[in-house]
Amino acid sequence: LELEGIEMHEETQNNSFAPNVETLSGIEKWLVHLKKNQVVLNQKLDMILENQEFIKVHIHSARHDEISFGNDFLELYQKLIPIKCKQDLIEVENLLTNELTFKVNLGKRMFGYSGEDVGRFMKQVLNSIFSAHFSTKISYTGKCHNKTTPNSKKVALSLLKVYNLITETCHKKFPNCSHELIRKQTDSWLRHCTQRLNQHKQR
Repeated sequence: LELEGIEMHEETQNNSFAPNVETLSGIEKWLVHLKKNQVVLNQKLDMILENQEFIKVHIHSARHDEISFGNDFLELYQKLIPIKCKQDLIEVENLLTNELTFKVNLGKRMFGYSGEDVGRFMKQVLNSIFSAHFSTKISYTGKCHNKTTPNSKKVALSLLKVYNLITETCHKKFPNCSHELIRKQTDSWLRHCTQRLNQHKQR
């Protein structure tokens, strides 16, 4: 009898620790529900962060719009920007090398250009800095991809100080943007240079 009592007691203990199928099913459903809520919360958090970035950009742009530039800079800016020929480019590159005030002011001017995301900003700033005609003389590396004139060379955008200033300004305006994203937007702009020139001629 004692042995039977012990066996019954052990069986009762084992049953008390045995998993309850209904309980497990309820927990699994609860975990699935919790994961779904977590995904929704993460999406909302991403939207909040994007909205904060959007607000920051517009606040900074508004502040830079209020910045007053000296007459010397404005005269040079109106004369050389947008860059219309190689001589303009040479002058701008020399100014960026030798005149810190010009570089700072041009960076501030670029920062004030519109564009609530990297793509729109890069398009706006590149269109503002380079004329529609001169942009067709540019490629990222300086190589010409035109099959009819394979040996001709173009201006290497990646080597220009003015392009370096553009990318620096973009990083300041959008601190979380990557070099890869800026390059992607630049390549897109370069691909459409001829199309923009044709549209410009039709105006």
